[in-house]
Amino acid sequence: MNTNFSAKAERRKKKAEADYKKAVEKEEAYYKKAAEKAYKKAEAEAEEKEKAALAEKMINKMTSFSNCDILLHNNDVEVHGFEKTKSIGEMIDLAVKNDCRIIIKNGTKGKWYLKGKGKPIEYLKSKIDERLGKSRDGVICYLLEF
Repeated sequence: MNTNFSAKAERRKKKAEADYKKAVEKEEAYYKKAAEKAYKKAEAEAEEKEKAALAEKMINKMTSFSNCDILLHNNDVEVHGFEKTKSIGEMIDLAVKNDCRIIIKNGTKGKWYLKGKGKPIEYLKSKIDERLGKSRDGVICYLLEF
């Protein structure tokens, strides 16, 4: 009878251990969900702050120049250019976010380029004056003043 009792005790012990492991896993899942929720909330708050910062850095003036490309082969963001399917609005948002004052559209079917990161506006204006009308048809240079 003693061996039967110890076998039952052993089974109860194993069941208790299995129940304990399940409880720990459930608790971990709960905390994991809570952490994911907190992360998503923090991510949303950061995105909201970024939008507010971009709103503060509004563009005062945007001027376009035909047949003009400056700072050749000096693309500050995305060296090989952005896809041609992007809109001017998307490019303005990217330019403001990356502190680039020049947006180049390389023809009607060409890619977009961001240039002039951190450069003074006077320097960029002088480069535009030098290169104005010297690029091929369809190339447009947008100067953003913010």
